[in-house]
Amino acid sequence: MLTVTNKILKEQPDAVVAYLRGWLRAVRLLKEEPEKAAEVYTEEQKSLGRDVPVAVIDKALRRMRWEPDIAPAIERYLGDQAKDLAAGTIEGRIKAVPDLTKALNKDLLVKAKAGR
Repeated sequence: MLTVTNKILKEQPDAVVAYLRGWLRAVRLLKEEPEKAAEVYTEEQKSLGRDVPVAVIDKALRRMRWEPDIAPAIERYLGDQAKDLAAGTIEGRIKAVPDLTKALNKDLLVKAKAGR
């Protein structure tokens, strides 16, 4: 999940769209060529000093769901979390439940998908 402040959305929308386009390419690779995706990620881990067999990375990546859209289940989850925060049941609570229709800006993702 990508989170961006409203300030960044206003000041650098093209940078956000560029990031999303790269992310969409990664999702496509994970879905269409999972072995190659595992090899790429394994090499990244090696560059960080982690030696994990490609088979382990491959198995882990295949168990994850790679969905580029904000699914209704995610919206419900975020809404529930916000309600819990507003109710004070989670540390660091918020004062009011945000309007998720405004907070979940899908416009730049739509723009990124259009430019694939």
